[in-house]
Amino acid sequence: MSKEIFYTICLLILVVFLGNGCNHSEKDVEKEKADQLKNNLTIYCENSLAPLLQQLKPQFEQKYSCRLKLVNDCSQNLIGLINFTKQGDLFIPDSYSALSILRQNSAVDITDSIFIGYNSLVLVVANDNPLNITGDLIQLADNGISLIIANPESSSLGFQTKNLLSNYNFENSNLFENVIKNVVQLSIDSKGMVKDVSKGKADVAITWFSDLYQESNSNLIDSVLLSQEYTTEVYAGVLSCTQNPILAKYFIDFVSSDKGSAVAKQYGFHKRKSPVF
Repeated sequence: MSKEIFYTICLLILVVFLGNGCNHSEKDVEKEKADQLKNNLTIYCENSLAPLLQQLKPQFEQKYSCRLKLVNDCSQNLIGLINFTKQGDLFIPDSYSALSILRQNSAVDITDSIFIGYNSLVLVVANDNPLNITGDLIQLADNGISLIIANPESSSLGFQTKNLLSNYNFENSNLFENVIKNVVQLSIDSKGMVKDVSKGKADVAITWFSDLYQESNSNLIDSVLLSQEYTTEVYAGVLSCTQNPILAKYFIDFVSSDKGSAVAKQYGFHKRKSPVF
């Protein structure tokens, strides 16, 4: 056998060996990525739910040997992100209304959901309530009252606030149209509203009952229950684009379990409608 033929055969063997090695390596990488997906969940949540989920996160990760990634923002941004990426496993907004908006305006659907609890709208005022705000919504239309509300277009809180005020009749028109003149700030969502009132940026804000339980917020302001109670249902929804429907199901069951509900109660979410201070 000539040297040229021998070298050619050796070169062909080397090429085949390296090719098989590369294919094997690529398959290993793909398998590793698939395994990682099976052990991870991406959860989209509105900001008022982030502290509750952060509390539950290490318990669930330890129990199921997985990793949870929390993406928190206002509902408008979260729905836009879900629509754009078509990735993620769960959507947990402040109100069931955001789940309905997602289903109506997205190719991504909700395949399963579970009830977490009720949240209520409350008024927050400066400590000692210097203006004697009573919880009567008509008072919010008085001249001289400055108000912070969430943007109805960007968050569940804003949507529910507008719904509350729009369905309240006042001088042959809805109250929202009369209150809007007193709004000095449209917040993206509930984040920071309590602190803004405590700093004197407004007399009153309409926010979630659950916000009073965050970062010692209740020490910064006083809260006033509405004269007409307004509650909304909070659900966790599994996205149709999930790569791990079984683990996603385990998570929503975990959140609604007795242990999860006990933690939720600590953050102001109740299984009964009337909150108790």
